[in-house]
Amino acid sequence: MLHGDGSSIWSALHRDDLARAFVGAVETRSTNRAYNAASDELYSWNRYWRIVAQAVGVEDPRIVHIPTDVIARLSADGAPWCVQNFQYSNVFDTTAAHRDLGFDPTIDWPTGAAGLDTEFVTPVSATVRADLESILARWHAATDELPR
Repeated sequence: MLHGDGSSIWSALHRDDLARAFVGAVETRSTNRAYNAASDELYSWNRYWRIVAQAVGVEDPRIVHIPTDVIARLSADGAPWCVQNFQYSNVFDTTAAHRDLGFDPTIDWPTGAAGLDTEFVTPVSATVRADLESILARWHAATDELPR
């Protein structure tokens, strides 16, 4: 299940690259500054999750797109992250981090996703799983009879 049509843009950053940016900030004693540490690679949510599926060795996901406002109305908690953030493209200016911290991401998303250790992935809670299943069931009930 993806919010909207899955075309909003997202920038993924590997934890090791983020750690290098943090170390750069500490080493340069960058105080009273804020830096954007983000990858220069941009992926649609559709592509992002297809890369994850490929990386963990599962078949291409059958993505169900649901409008963000509908997810918010159907979700028990109102799906705040989808409404406040994920529905919008997230593109960051990393110029200052490159310039001041020597920030230079080295691990692309497909490589990082291939290194996912599924043993350490936090399982979805029963409450969240029930909420997601309820949203999907209600979406399918409302749309299955619509003409294609």
